[in-house]
Amino acid sequence: MADGRFPYLLSLPPELLTPIFLEAKITIRNLVICRDLLPYTLISLYETVDLCRKSQILAFHQAVQNPDLARLVKSIGVSRNKDSVPVYIRSALRRHQSSQWRDVLIDILRRLVSLEGFYTFSEGLAAYAFSDFYQPGVAEHLSSVGVHLTDGDQFTEDEKSLFVSASRLPALEEIILEGGPCRQLPFDLAPFANTSPSTRPLPAHSWRLISLTLNNFDTLGEECRYIFESFTALRELAIRVRQLSPAFAKHLALLPKTLEFLELDVFDSPRLSSHPAAQASPKLNTIGALFPNLQRLYLNADVYTPPFFGHLHYAQELEVLRLGHNSPFTIGDLIPLLQPGLSTKLPSLKTLDLHVCGLGKMKGGRIVPWSMKWPEEYSKKGGKKLVGLCAEQNIELKGAVKCALGICSCQGGYHYETPC
Repeated sequence: MADGRFPYLLSLPPELLTPIFLEAKITIRNLVICRDLLPYTLISLYETVDLCRKSQILAFHQAVQNPDLARLVKSIGVSRNKDSVPVYIRSALRRHQSSQWRDVLIDILRRLVSLEGFYTFSEGLAAYAFSDFYQPGVAEHLSSVGVHLTDGDQFTEDEKSLFVSASRLPALEEIILEGGPCRQLPFDLAPFANTSPSTRPLPAHSWRLISLTLNNFDTLGEECRYIFESFTALRELAIRVRQLSPAFAKHLALLPKTLEFLELDVFDSPRLSSHPAAQASPKLNTIGALFPNLQRLYLNADVYTPPFFGHLHYAQELEVLRLGHNSPFTIGDLIPLLQPGLSTKLPSLKTLDLHVCGLGKMKGGRIVPWSMKWPEEYSKKGGKKLVGLCAEQNIELKGAVKCALGICSCQGGYHYETPC
């Protein structure tokens, strides 16, 4: 394209051009070929990179031999999902090519001196997200790492040191781990046996990680003790798991009081599941007292008994409380959290998000929202009192509970946030 086609862009100052090109999400399909605008095109192309094939990874490796291009990359996602490798031969290929891929990927990552985010989307790549990054001058700006396994993938032996290696990254703030059915957290307990908290591979109170997400794992066990105890400033913890170990309550208490967001979603609830392996979850009745800075609490798990609600007021800054369909509660449990003049009232609550209802009519494989039924074990009178208190206190009431009471705006469409 000729330069004359972009006089309006060429007249803008450089500090405006860069955000304009980034907002435009320039790709190979819509890039602007213009000599004067080439630097801004390259910034947009290279700032966020997704590599989904072996050929793309190898081509990118060649491109970042140029340090000026390597310096532009701030976020990279790597997978080989589009190579269409059958699941049953992935492990054999990994063994055959492990040395080659290690050399290529580690060389790429070491060259990306401005890298802030690194995300992998297949097995055998997680170890590369951390390996050797603790060396001086490498990954000094890396703040976010995500590991997402796909169907048929498994964590490898190399990835069992993932948390220890990650703790050495100087700027790391966020880890997102996406597992899968029957998968355990990648963690080697052996080096932690018979060692004092200060001499462990992951020492107690040594890691300034801000956010941790553990999604879709089978069970969280003893490894949580050492991971949680290592944190000094954690603010966000999201856990979605099939089961929690009986000792999870003790492990959770090791987290620092800096926690502001906590999500616990336990798939295999004994209350609702007929699965023979479903076991009673540990009770976490003192969450409010443990984490006085808590602002958002999402629970979809049978992890508390009625005294839990009496401790919530210790979290004076709690703004959002969400209780899912696996969470046991009664209207009587909730009223004291809203009632003015009671010591148990939550002073900062802005949103109450409840998901409990009986199933209604089905249409096209989905529940018709406005046909939700209020469960017989709950008092409909109490439910209306709850609605009234929320309105009086200017607290937003959300969730399928509104549809169950017939006060939602779902008539004629699927407008509710999430199903019960």
